[in-house]
Formats: sequence, structure tokens, C-alpha cells
Amino acid sequence: MYRTRDHQGRPTTASGLVVLPDGRRGALRVAAYLHGTNATRSAAATVSADSTDRLIAAMFAGAGMAAVAPDYLGLGLGPGSPPYLDLATEVGSTTDLLEAARAFVRTRGVVLRREVMVTGFSQGGRTSLAVGRALQQGEAGWFRLGGVSAVAGPYDVLGTELPAVFRGEVPAETAVYYLAYLVTAWDRTVGLYDDPRDAFQPAYAEVVEGWFDGSHTYEGARAAAAAPAHRPLHPSVPGRACGTRPGSSAGHWPRVTGSAATGRPGSPSPSTPAPPTPMSCRPTPRPALAT
Repeated sequence: MYRTRDHQGRPTTASGLVVLPDGRRGALRVAAYLHGTNATRSAAATVSADSTDRLIAAMFAGAGMAAVAPDYLGLGLGPGSPPYLDLATEVGSTTDLLEAARAFVRTRGVVLRREVMVTGFSQGGRTSLAVGRALQQGEAGWFRLGGVSAVAGPYDVLGTELPAVFRGEVPAETAVYYLAYLVTAWDRTVGLYDDPRDAFQPAYAEVVEGWFDGSHTYEGARAAAAAPAHRPLHPSVPGRACGTRPGSSAGHWPRVTGSAATGRPGSPSPSTPAPPTPMSCRPTPRPALAT
């Protein structure tokens, strides 16, 4: 456990792994591994002995490096609900873990080198770029960037991922799970709706926020998300996200200007309009295959 800050800048705590190679002393290279999407506390690397993320951190230690792997806020042993795709807290929980690890390893006769190799997958791929930027710009205390390897991340949520969901290009069960997780989490961090019924269909509105309180497994939440229907959002939401819907004035999804989108503090208002150019949610033409 270590100290960090939540999306409003308030002091909180988080959990994360620090893994050292057995028997090594002196100065060690540092690898920061940032995990992919997880909404379950008990599946975090600090808690689950079966966690793939724990094995990956151990792999880096087996290669002679000091590995750090944050659970992110609201997961593992930390309090609260996961913010999800919130760059400010993802970067903060990573850089604060680096500082905590620097103090911890001294008690084991180890010194961390300044340059950090950063890598991550899926959600962690996106976070890797933001952590790399913070290290490169000297915003991570004593540490600096050694290199970044960002794998399969959602790098353009508003411009690519969400339009693909609304165009039906993502398998329904997967789309429902990730979209519900994203919308409920961003409502907590930047404010997307006043009431779940403003954003979700009735079958989802009463229960959807509870799926992502950290206590439900991926399999359980995904099955529950797919049960009522494959269209969880209120009918107006795709219109607000993708442009002006028929018979209405311009009604876009709220512009996300705060930490979830950029990693920088902000105070977005739910009434703030989105940029004039909306996302395109029309089907994407596919080229014909050569025969």
C-alpha cells in the first residue's frame, strides 16, 4: 500500500506490486508494467495468485529488473470504485508507486536506476503513453523515461472506439460491457449524466452502476450486461455522441475536458457542448477482396 491522490486531488491509498530479482543487490533497471481492463478488486495482481499481471511483473524481475505494477485506484486493496480510463489517476498511481518503491527497495539493499522502461497492454497501453510523457517531461519526481512499449491500447476512445461501437463493429456482449464500464466510470470522474436513466435503457439503469463497484467478476458483469439486451444506452445517447439526431437541436455527448480524457485536471460541465464536428457513426465502407 502507498499514498497517492484520487481524481479530485484528494489524498487516498492504492496497492501495487514491487518485484525484485532474487539475490540481486545494487542498482537495478526499472520496468513499470500497466495492466489492461479489470473491474474486479480480487483479480488484481496484488490479490490474486492466478493473476497474469503478477506473472508478467515476475517475468521482468526474472530478467534482472525491478518491476513495479500498480493496481490503479479502486482495485486490489485500495478504497473506492475504479475510475477506469482516467489518465490522471493512472499516471499518478504509477509515478507514486515508483517513488514508494524507491524507498522500499533500499531496505533490501537495492537502488533503482533513474530511467524507467514503461509498458502496458490494452488499458495499460494507453496509460503507458501518458506515463511515458510524464516521465519525459519531468513530472514524475526523480525518475525519467527510459523507453515505452505500448501494446493494443484504446488510444482514441472518442474518435475511434466509441464510433465503432455505435456502428455495430464490436461484438455485442463485449461492447455492452466496456461501454457500461466506461460510461459509469466517467460519470464519477467528469460527470456524464444526472441519473442513470438519462444514459441507460430501463433494464440497465437500476443495476448498471453496481456491476462496476469492484466486487463483480468480469464473467459475471459481462453476462449480466448482455442479459437484458444488446443496446444498453438510452436511445438518445448515440445521437448525442455521433451528431444531431432527427427532430432535435444539436445534442452532443458532453465534451470531456478533464482528467479522464487528457490526464490533466479540469472541471467539465455536463452542459458543455462537444466540438462542432461529431463522431461519424455511419457504417464504414469495406474494400472488396481481390479474387
